[in-house]
Amino acid sequence: MLRFFWGAGALPLMSLFRISWGGTMAVRRDLFQEEELRNRIRHAFSEDTTIGQFAKERGELIRFEPSLVIVNREDIRLAGMFQFDKRQLLAVKMQHSSWPAFFLHGVLNIVGGLYPVLRCFDRVHWVADLLYVLFFLAVWWTNLGAGLAIRRIISRRNEKLGDWDLNRVMWGAIAALSLPLVHGAALIAAAFARTVLWRGVLYKLHGQTPLLVQRDLWEERPPQIRDTVEST
Repeated sequence: MLRFFWGAGALPLMSLFRISWGGTMAVRRDLFQEEELRNRIRHAFSEDTTIGQFAKERGELIRFEPSLVIVNREDIRLAGMFQFDKRQLLAVKMQHSSWPAFFLHGVLNIVGGLYPVLRCFDRVHWVADLLYVLFFLAVWWTNLGAGLAIRRIISRRNEKLGDWDLNRVMWGAIAALSLPLVHGAALIAAAFARTVLWRGVLYKLHGQTPLLVQRDLWEERPPQIRDTVEST
């Protein structure tokens, strides 16, 4: 549910700042023929963000195509969700010009998550209350609009999304209230990250160029396989 609401918030931002998403991305052939782009990809932490930034620098239009949205039906643990969020932010930080805007958005989310707690101490001015309500309505109106649009797209493809039963509403409410703090923690982690583990590969971050440190899939193998290989 955290990733569900994360996606609802990320989709409008990625469209606004023209950030490409590698899962459903089409690129013209002539763009790939440029040697500078191929050189950037060789040293890139995230190739889709790199391609998007390169196209933006060339004055190309990156257009969001709603009909290509793919629904992720996989489950994810909280730790995995945190690492996923951190990696996405890292890709923007290292390879896209919109990082300051994303950082500001993350800070506003942290403030939004903590504001109800601060309000309990009754130390906040009514103007802050009004700004908070406007920010809250703007975020949720955007998420609602994106959600309804995606449901129409999915319906036209004869796919079905899960219904909002009582259990999903309950966990959804917890996730919606928790997301600003989880995302805020991921934002801080991304801002100061020096290493990142991605699909069993540990990357050491060095300026704009990530350095591959080691492949770390060994511990994920069954013990009997490790014993067999080691004895061999």
